[in-house]
Formats: sequence, structure tokens, C-alpha cells
Amino acid sequence: MNAFTRCLIAVALSLFFVGGGTTLARPRVQVVTTTQDLADIAREVGGDLVEATAIAKGYQDPHQVETKPSYIMKLQKADLFVELGLDMEVGFAPSLLGSSRNGKIQRGSPGFVDAYQGVPLMEVRPRQWHHHSPQYRSRLEAGGPFQCFHL
Repeated sequence: MNAFTRCLIAVALSLFFVGGGTTLARPRVQVVTTTQDLADIAREVGGDLVEATAIAKGYQDPHQVETKPSYIMKLQKADLFVELGLDMEVGFAPSLLGSSRNGKIQRGSPGFVDAYQGVPLMEVRPRQWHHHSPQYRSRLEAGGPFQCFHL
């Protein structure tokens, strides 16, 4: 079980036991993720205890999501923020998190989850790397190597 799954289970169980085992009157944990895949995982793990929303839609390149004020509003209300990590969201997540001013979900806080934590990484050489985002161009020119993972 990876760190992301353990974190979501811990949040769900703590809400269940703190409330005496009833979930009727409690608000759901607000989870904001960078991708729809991560939001689906959060919903599956948290069930009725979480409300998960994704910033990037399935058709969008998660490296280059255009930021919107509505994303900041979602992050301001979030209890948990989940990203893939490994610089996948480097083009938008840091600025959105900073603009949200939500201390619960900032990097290093308990509400910030890097989904790659606990997942075995593969080393990929630049000639195997086919991504052409501007933020990776300097890494390609420097000769890598990169670390990546597959969900």
C-alpha cells in the first residue's frame, strides 16, 4: 500500500472515529487532486467521507494546465491536496498552492500528498523521454537522467 492510500485511509478512519462512528452530520473531507485519476482513487478510498475534485481534466496535459481563479477557491477550502509529484505539475501546482494561502495543504504540511511517495521509480534516459514541455527542455539538453513512475 503506498503513502497516498495510507494517508486517505487514515483521514477517513480518523473522521469516522472522532465522530463516534456516525457520518450523517459531519462535513466531508475536501480533497483536491491534480488529475482525475487521483480524484477517482480518493473517492474509492474515502467513499462517503470525502468529496474529491480534480484540477486537470482527462484531456489536458498535466504539465501545462491553465490556472483559473476557481481552482484557487477550491484549494482554499481543501483539507487535502494530492499531486502525482516528480515535477509533473510544476507548471501550475506551486502557484495555485501559494495563491490559495491554505496552510493545511502546503508542501510539507499533513494535508499535502505526493502520490509518488512509496512507488518504485524507474530511471529513464533522455533519448527515451518523449515529452516536449518547455520546462523539461533544459533537462533534456543537460542529459538527464529522469525518474518517473507509472500508475
